[in-house]
Amino acid sequence: MMKHNKRLLILILLVLSCLALAVTGSVAAYNKTNFVKRVVTTKSDSKELRFSSNYLSRMGRDSTDYSDKVIRISGAGLSVGVTVCNHPQNDVTRFSSANIPFTLNVVLLDSKGVTVTDLEILSKIKVNDTPLTENFSKSATLPGGQSSMKLFTFSCSAKNAPSLKDYCLRIDAIPTDAGMDKLGADLLLASGDAMDISWSGGFVDDQTRKSTNYDAFNYEIHGSAEGIVTLTVNSNLKISQFSLEELGLSVGTSSPIQFSVGGEGKPTSYRLQFYRTGAIPADEAWTTVNGYIIFNFEAKSNE
Repeated sequence: MMKHNKRLLILILLVLSCLALAVTGSVAAYNKTNFVKRVVTTKSDSKELRFSSNYLSRMGRDSTDYSDKVIRISGAGLSVGVTVCNHPQNDVTRFSSANIPFTLNVVLLDSKGVTVTDLEILSKIKVNDTPLTENFSKSATLPGGQSSMKLFTFSCSAKNAPSLKDYCLRIDAIPTDAGMDKLGADLLLASGDAMDISWSGGFVDDQTRKSTNYDAFNYEIHGSAEGIVTLTVNSNLKISQFSLEELGLSVGTSSPIQFSVGGEGKPTSYRLQFYRTGAIPADEAWTTVNGYIIFNFEAKSNE
C-alpha cells in the first residue's frame, strides 16, 4: 500500500513539473514575441526619422497634402538647394545604418495648379545642371553607416527668371522601402520685392506651436545682391554640419558665422538648420527664440 502511494505521489509530481514547464515555456514564448514586436516598431520609427530634408516635409506615400515653401525669384535668377539626408535634420550623428535608395520626382505646375508639359518652359529650370522635363525623375542612394546627403540644386538664369514667377515646383523624394513615408513639398516661385534684392533672414518654423516643442529650428535667408552675411548665434543654438557645407564653410565653424552671398548664378535662398545645445527653457517664448540669431548683411561696395 505504501509503495502504491509513493508511486502515485511521484506520478503527481511529474505531472505538475510538466505543467510548470509548459506554462513557463508559454510565458517565455509570449514575452519573446512581444519583445520582437517592440524592436520592429522602434526600428520602423527610426527609419522615418533618418530620412529627412531641409525643404521637404515627411508625408504619407499616397498623400497629396503638400506643404508650401515660398522661394523668392529676383533679378539675379534662381538657385535653391534641396537636400535629402539619412539622418534627422538636427542630428547628423543619428544616421541610418542601412542604405536608403530613393527616387526624386519633380513636376512643374502653373498658377492654376495644372501640370506644365511645354518643354520650352520646363527647360528654363535646371536640376543639377540637367534641364527639367515633364515628370522629371532621378534615382539616388544615401549610403548607410555614415551621415550622407544628396543635394539637388534648382536653378534658372536671370534672363528666364521673370517668366517663371507664380509657377510651382512639386517635389517628392520616395524611398524604395514601401514601409517608409515620402518627403514632399510645393516650392512656390514668388516675385521678389525690394527687400529681396538685399538679404534678410528669419526662422520659418510654425510659430503657432510652442517653441519648447522644437529640438531644432529652420532659419531661412534670401536675397540676390552681392555682399557678406553675418549670423551671430546665441550659445543655445549650433548650426548643423550640412548647413555649413552648403554655405561652403569648414565643419566646426562657430559664431559669428560669416559668408559671401549674391551675384549671377549664386543661390538666392538658403534654408539652414540649427539645433539646441542644452536644456530647453521651460518659459521660452518665440520672442526669445527670434533673438537667438542676429542677422546682418553688408552689400558689396561698387567702388
